[in-house]
Amino acid sequence: MGKVDGKNHIVKGLRICKESGANAGFFASINGKDVSHGDWMIGTVKNLTFDDAVVYGDHITGVLAGTAKVVDVLNCHITNSTVNTPVDEVYYEKGKYAGGFFGQVSGKNDQPWLYMKSNISNCSFSGSVKGLWHVGGIAGSISGKAAISKCTNSGTIAAQSTNAGGIVGYMIPTDGYPSI
Repeated sequence: MGKVDGKNHIVKGLRICKESGANAGFFASINGKDVSHGDWMIGTVKNLTFDDAVVYGDHITGVLAGTAKVVDVLNCHITNSTVNTPVDEVYYEKGKYAGGFFGQVSGKNDQPWLYMKSNISNCSFSGSVKGLWHVGGIAGSISGKAAISKCTNSGTIAAQSTNAGGIVGYMIPTDGYPSI
């Protein structure tokens, strides 16, 4: 993932339906790792708005991406949008990790000497997010070196089972992170 500057453009009417497998969103996943060189770099998405998006995913689902690792997301907004995952408790994987922006967000924490962090700042969500568990207005879950700051949610968040939050549904603490 490189850098995406939306230059304040609006993506209207996005429709995504991924009925099986992980990672549903405009980008399936945003991973800061440059696979071709094996080096870590930070993927950046900034100055982009989504309006009237509808995203349905099996699990790990958000309007911008299902998974985000080592990213900066700045000044992005999602309005009048809907994120849904199945709420059937029969299947363990289905329905978990749903967020307005991301299903899951993390930094790089498997090599302690690297300080590669995910940062989501100055973002907003309005609409609804519904899932089985780990459901949030910005992210379903955050872990590792990840931070969310100056973000708002004016939408409706509903978890059929457990862990729903206005900004984040579930935080997994590691070495002083994540932070909100």
